[in-house]
Amino acid sequence: MSGVVHIHSHGGPEVLQFSDRTLPPPKHGEVQLTHDHIGVNYVDLIFRAGIFPLRDFPAVLGMEGAGRVTEVADEASRWNVGDRVAYWTDLGAYAEQRLIDGGQLVALPDDITTEAAAAVLSKGMLVWALINLIVEVKPGDIVVVGPAAGGVGTLLTRWLTVSGVRVIGIVGSQDKAAQVREAGIENVVVSAQPGSAARDVSAIVGARSIDVLFDGVGGPGFATLWPLVKPGGTAVLYGHAAGLPPVDPSDLAARNVRFVQPSSGQYVNTPDLVAAGSAAIFNALRDGIFGTLAPTVYPLAEARQAHADIGSRRTTGSVLLTP
Repeated sequence: MSGVVHIHSHGGPEVLQFSDRTLPPPKHGEVQLTHDHIGVNYVDLIFRAGIFPLRDFPAVLGMEGAGRVTEVADEASRWNVGDRVAYWTDLGAYAEQRLIDGGQLVALPDDITTEAAAAVLSKGMLVWALINLIVEVKPGDIVVVGPAAGGVGTLLTRWLTVSGVRVIGIVGSQDKAAQVREAGIENVVVSAQPGSAARDVSAIVGARSIDVLFDGVGGPGFATLWPLVKPGGTAVLYGHAAGLPPVDPSDLAARNVRFVQPSSGQYVNTPDLVAAGSAAIFNALRDGIFGTLAPTVYPLAEARQAHADIGSRRTTGSVLLTP
């Protein structure tokens, strides 16, 4: 028996239920993975709420985790019992143990901990895709990132800064502003209301002067920020925690602003790209680009509280569950 968090319907954090289960043996191509750490991402809240509806219940949320292979289906598997591995795009992570297709796994180097992998692999793969496959950023570019203290935003601002980009970070509180400044971001805008960030950003850099906008919030705030992007620039909506923005993409096109609404899976979709992206993330960890990781960690049985805290924006950086 091993612990698992199920949901039996869409809803709020209260639908997350902890229980025990017995897994069947892995089938051909599968391995049994015992988690050390499980990543919690905002997309999990979206699945839970039914914004992205799930087809079958009971369901196990979570797309990201890291741990050890504890059983393989056949000798032909590339994986062996004891291998340290991670993954970032396979639903069913909120469990002490799970079955997973071996092709979804990434081998962890000896110097990369499972905690670090679960904290950054999914978010890091999106960030790597954003600045290597989706948007070309150059030294000296003016880039706005919001929220700059979130899981993706924290990694994005740091990776952009070491690339010589001028970053303006948007956060929702003075406490989060202090954390972003400690990461080396000089220009930080505190915005508690939609629209106020655009005024403050414009005061810093002027109207229509942004090269790239990276927005993970959406909603009415995006509608006020994208007009600051200069002709030929790019507005990237990589998340919509505040809902889809009330904008017409044709309006952006009319002002020569490229609009992109990507997911990492759209772009990191071949074994070679997965290998390149994960190698870049592991190197960034080694080089200290992401700073000292300090994820917020909850027991697996308290996944409900983790969702509540993320939903109310009480967390910064990455959030993990541990069995």
